Amino acid sequence: MTQALVQNIADEMVARPLHSGVAVSIFDRRLGAETHAAAGDLTSRSPYFATGVTKLAVTAILMQLVQEGKLDLNAPFKSYMPGCKVCVEVHVKDRVDYTDTITIRHLMQHRSGLGDYFVYKPSRGKQREFAHPARHGEDSAWSFEDVIMRARAHGGHFPPGTGRKALYSDTNFHILGKVIECIEQQDLADVLQRRICVPLALNSTYLYSDPSDKRPVDPMSGTKKIHIPRLMSSQFSEGGLVMTSRDAMRFTRAFFDGHLFDTRFLAEMMHWVPARPFLDYGLGLQRLRVPWWRALPTRMSGPLKNVFRPGPRVIGHFGLGGTFAIYEPRAGVVAAGTVNQFSDLIHGVIFALRAIEYHRRDRQSLIRSMQCAGADMPHDPMPMDRAE
Repeated sequence: MTQALVQNIADEMVARPLHSGVAVSIFDRRLGAETHAAAGDLTSRSPYFATGVTKLAVTAILMQLVQEGKLDLNAPFKSYMPGCKVCVEVHVKDRVDYTDTITIRHLMQHRSGLGDYFVYKPSRGKQREFAHPARHGEDSAWSFEDVIMRARAHGGHFPPGTGRKALYSDTNFHILGKVIECIEQQDLADVLQRRICVPLALNSTYLYSDPSDKRPVDPMSGTKKIHIPRLMSSQFSEGGLVMTSRDAMRFTRAFFDGHLFDTRFLAEMMHWVPARPFLDYGLGLQRLRVPWWRALPTRMSGPLKNVFRPGPRVIGHFGLGGTFAIYEPRAGVVAAGTVNQFSDLIHGVIFALRAIEYHRRDRQSLIRSMQCAGADMPHDPMPMDRAE
């Protein structure tokens, strides 16, 4: 029944002109079962641009380096990039250069104060113009030097670590990718394969770097498909992974279940800083706290007792294009996939949360049936079940 319910959600999405294909893969820790649903030009085995979910993979590598004693979260990032000639005056606020005080922790938690090289561009006065090339199908490429130049042009928003809220910036994770390369003395694509993809048998996951590579499905932007290979090949450590929903689900399970780094680090990673209403940042993690009334549209068709139940609190990462790789600790459910729509992130959030809600609701009915039949229900909670 769960398969049918989630498939219905996928079919509803592609019936609209904004979505040519969607995919979701769910793992239920309590049942030990997987559910896969897809529609349109995507299947659970179709490669897509994982965008922001890439940050989870980079975070996993960073925590591995911490565990191995190769990286200190409180050390300035420049201490790991001694040969970086362009890493000067990147963060200047009120005529004070704070670049040397930006730590790995600041970058991971989006508290560096650096501007986002990708989403914003300088405009007249103090305003910032929203100018996302991908939304309009503009295809362009950039280098690390371009990233630093654009970040420098913004000026610093606040001294590192002092802002009351996290300020999301793709610049942070682009720099972190370069830190990894400097420590490992290897291209990030190779590091990802060695540390993430091969150990987890993620055979369809890789860092997109060749604009002639046509394996990932082209995303939608509004009602049109766009082809932006040069842009995606420049995304690097902030959004360059290609994945399938099955691979993304397997990776997310491993991330939170201690197969990539020691789970004792998770408590430190979950020191949350508010970013937007209901959205917080930890170290390389996002937490979305959905109020119960936001979940009403999904719950009205279910049992009345579920209507006022606290909304889901999911941990993981969302990304441009409506990608998601998230874990709901209270339910013990992992969900990963995409709605492949670059014009509006909220579509992916809604799709992911609806899939979890319907799966969880149907699971309750299944468990009751099995209990009535006298079957034992295994419960093997993930290490984070009590973290929330």
